Amino acid sequence: AQKSATFTGELTAIDLNDRTLKAKAFLSSKKFNLADNCQILVGDQPDARLPDVQLGEKLVISYNDQNGVNIVNRIATSGSSTETTAKTAASRPDNSAGSMVPVD
Repeated sequence: AQKSATFTGELTAIDLNDRTLKAKAFLSSKKFNLADNCQILVGDQPDARLPDVQLGEKLVISYNDQNGVNIVNRIATSGSSTETTAKTAASRPDNSAGSMVPVD
């Protein structure tokens, strides 16, 4: 079992038919092929699909190099992670607190 590499960059191209995408970071650009079981996280959607990912979006891509082909097993938009989701839920005021606000 090889360890996945991570690439963080901006989505520059996407091909829904071939299930490939390209992303660039600083001076490097990489092409990726999506694995059949690739997990895609967009915002707080843990089961997003490739069409949900927007060009120009910043992505964190987990992939394995298999004979020179970058096979992606996980894509997340930057800032979407289980950690962020948990923080958002914790900072959301719960409804019972709202009912204690005096109304004129």
